[in-house]
Amino acid sequence: MAKASPEFLVLADKCYSGEALTEQERERFEQYLQESPAAAEYFTTLGLTEALLPLAAERIRARQQSERKRVLVFSRLAKLGVAAVLALGIGVGFALNEFRSKENPVMAEDNGLVPAKATQSIGVQWKSGQTSIGSRLSADSGEINSGLLELTLDSGVRILLEGPAAYTITGKNACTLHYGKAVVDVPAPAIGFVMEGVGERIVDQGTRFAVSMGSNGKLEKVGVLSGIVDIERPENTLRLFTDYAVERRDSNVFHTTLLKQNEFYREMPTREYPWEITREQAEVDVAKTLNFDLTPLIHGPGSFRVVFKWLHGWGRVHVKNLVLRCDDTVVASMKPNTEAIGYWVGENNSQLLVISPEDWKKGKWTLSLDTFWPQWQVDPNDPRHYTMTTEGVLHVAEGIAVTATAKDFIGKWQYFTQGHNWIREFCPDGTMVLYIDGKRTAFGNEVRWVIEDGILKAKGKGITEYHMIRDDGTLVFLNRNYRNAYRIPDGAAATSITTTK
Repeated sequence: MAKASPEFLVLADKCYSGEALTEQERERFEQYLQESPAAAEYFTTLGLTEALLPLAAERIRARQQSERKRVLVFSRLAKLGVAAVLALGIGVGFALNEFRSKENPVMAEDNGLVPAKATQSIGVQWKSGQTSIGSRLSADSGEINSGLLELTLDSGVRILLEGPAAYTITGKNACTLHYGKAVVDVPAPAIGFVMEGVGERIVDQGTRFAVSMGSNGKLEKVGVLSGIVDIERPENTLRLFTDYAVERRDSNVFHTTLLKQNEFYREMPTREYPWEITREQAEVDVAKTLNFDLTPLIHGPGSFRVVFKWLHGWGRVHVKNLVLRCDDTVVASMKPNTEAIGYWVGENNSQLLVISPEDWKKGKWTLSLDTFWPQWQVDPNDPRHYTMTTEGVLHVAEGIAVTATAKDFIGKWQYFTQGHNWIREFCPDGTMVLYIDGKRTAFGNEVRWVIEDGILKAKGKGITEYHMIRDDGTLVFLNRNYRNAYRIPDGAAATSITTTK
């Protein structure tokens, strides 16, 4: 370790002993840290050697959560004492109230994992740092070429990134956005969350905000959806309130602007599109065309599973001529001369559509399909067939919905139907256990399940059911009019489960 000035050693010793520095001493101390790499290295190394960093970090986070106003570091040194100095001494940036760089160490858990998870994604094309959805990040830094990626920090902060974007998780309640767009949702316990840029940073005061970072790492635009944020810069701090937005229009000046509704993805787009058909709208053997705008879900080439599902009403609706277009160009379609039946026992109601790299382009992506009732299914003497509304949902999913394996389905899934709470458990040995209102039933005893092309096929006496994993926590019934089932985490109890004979 390089040798620091004897004067700096005396000042550092005062900090560690808890002795308050005079104003002049603080200025000298700051000057050493700013101008002397040896002083910064000594202060950082000694602080880590003292092994007080974890305790100090917890004290700092607790204080940040209780404070409504960010105070500059050196105005708080005397009040916070040596523990604060140690925590802030990770690098020169902390000591000077400058800004963390991408090389700063991550406050990882004891197991070495980054304190954040990838919790949702749509159309993500990874460039680096790829992580499975539902898992802790495999690296503190990541980069996506396209798509939407939601990160959830251990503090509860949710960051919705829109590619292209690059990030580094710098702590349990902090990150650096190197470039790209993000919408950040900060819960009350995480007040004080910090998002870093180059030479400036956003400090949350309990809010939801949107940010756009340029390729140079500089803030381009910041908008507050609710709450308060501070933009801390070397020359001043800008405080923004709900519905405020600012953008950089020249080298270093922010101007007031508007935050347009479609400028940022404020939440993950829905993967379910409701549809409804009345008998007046669809005559027998006359097709009614349904159109769905899939643009929010398609961010690049890939394979997409489309499920046309009936939920209520006169259910023997047939589907044909399913076509995916980008603007006016046909990109993919269902197999010729096939029909899908969105009924209790669906047939071909799951279609796999592939967008090749050659066919991919930015534009309006539209899925159209024709629905109709064949003449042979209609009883002209039953007035219900002409008055009942038919409704359902169109599911569109990619990723795990296409590539799922057996291990993705194993576990317990809870849902509500027919006035009861149900749990179905897919066991590793290929069997299934069914619970109704917490009691185990005999229904699942003869059921066996297998995976076919990413779909779980459960077959029992006189019944076959198909299931799709939409994301890590959502199970979709393909040929049953049940709503989605949701995964029960290991060790959690959704209901009191008992076993009966």
